Amino acid sequence: MNTLFFTLFRHALRSLLRLRVLYLKILGRGPHGEPARHLPHAELDTIKAGDPRFKRLVENRASQETESSCSAASVACVINAMGNCETPRVESQMDLLETIRAGRWKERLSPEGWQGRRGLPLDVLGDVVPAALGYHGIEAEVEVLAFYPHESEATRIQRAREILNRFAGEPDTYLIAHFDQGAFLPVLTIPHISPVGRWNPDTETVIMLDVDPDQPTPYEISLSRFADGIASDYGGLLRPYGYNHGGLVVIKAASGGEVSHLESRFANAPSPRSSG
Repeated sequence: MNTLFFTLFRHALRSLLRLRVLYLKILGRGPHGEPARHLPHAELDTIKAGDPRFKRLVENRASQETESSCSAASVACVINAMGNCETPRVESQMDLLETIRAGRWKERLSPEGWQGRRGLPLDVLGDVVPAALGYHGIEAEVEVLAFYPHESEATRIQRAREILNRFAGEPDTYLIAHFDQGAFLPVLTIPHISPVGRWNPDTETVIMLDVDPDQPTPYEISLSRFADGIASDYGGLLRPYGYNHGGLVVIKAASGGEVSHLESRFANAPSPRSSG
């Protein structure tokens, strides 16, 4: 009975999400008014030639293997991009689920989910990232920076700009974004996780290394679109599943990248309504 209920609820929810996409399309909002720009291969090669971190991230990016495994694909990409290992630390993104027990990761990515919930809210992503880094021998400091829909647009944009400027200026820093994919692309407005590839402070644009298999090449979005997507509450439709905002996981690697200790630090925005 519970399985039937959750199945029917998911079908109803997906229909509501489709209606929300139609609503945004009619109003010309989000990606329907400001589409993402997929980068041609020649431009990607030029950027990679001048940005070693971006090059490593692109070369280690792999599409998620299941409908809900964007977190595993993203964490594997970042772990493999860190340091100068000749062979990947993570051979298969799904291996992470067998070795990292934090956050009930494997259960949350199963078809049934954990207690009816699939995928990782931001705070749970903040639990599994330090655990995965530590398991693979990487010393790093991890910050979980939440963005909320009740923040003003100016505040969200300025906070995102400061983090991205730090990312651009620190080659040993990596970003994993927890965002509303429908805020970046003309798809369902659902939670998604992917690495940030690059920030251009001159044009104020962000390159996303989306692990969705339907997005085989990186795409570029504006700062305002980026800040909007990581603060989405999905119209309140996904609150029962723990999704009422997104944010960024900031990973600052220690020199050399080999583990001696690993620190996780949570830093949310002022006066959060909920962390999911």
